[in-house]
Amino acid sequence: MDCNSPDRLSSGLFIGQRALANALIPGALMSSSHDRVIRQSAKGAALFTRLAHAIALRSGKPATFFIALAIIVVWALSGPIFGFNDTWQLVINTSTTIVTFLMVFVIQSSQNGDSAAMQIKLDELISKLEGARRTARSRGDGSGEAREAAAQF
Repeated sequence: MDCNSPDRLSSGLFIGQRALANALIPGALMSSSHDRVIRQSAKGAALFTRLAHAIALRSGKPATFFIALAIIVVWALSGPIFGFNDTWQLVINTSTTIVTFLMVFVIQSSQNGDSAAMQIKLDELISKLEGARRTARSRGDGSGEAREAAAQF
């Protein structure tokens, strides 16, 4: 069976993942065990994408800012109760570190989605332009070679 046949593309895999897997491991998608692993990975990626999107939408709201501000105020006001000890400081330090660490992934996921949407829009615009260089579209790897080739035109 051809890896690019329509029934293989409709198996729930992302086309980008399929292309990457084909580039890295030629013929890997022919195996049912590899196909199952990639399908599970795609499901996990879809779950993460939905979760990251929901978090990104909520984290940019004014209410979220005020909730975070209220947490910090409550923490600061509780300082005298706990004697401003090391554990009291560790609570806010650990909390902010964990939130910051996780938000890095949420922001990156959001940026990846925005970049992919922009690339699709640009590809569509380029494809509609008469005389557009279609070879430059497929060289989106950002390597020095691609930049040089684009600069020649």
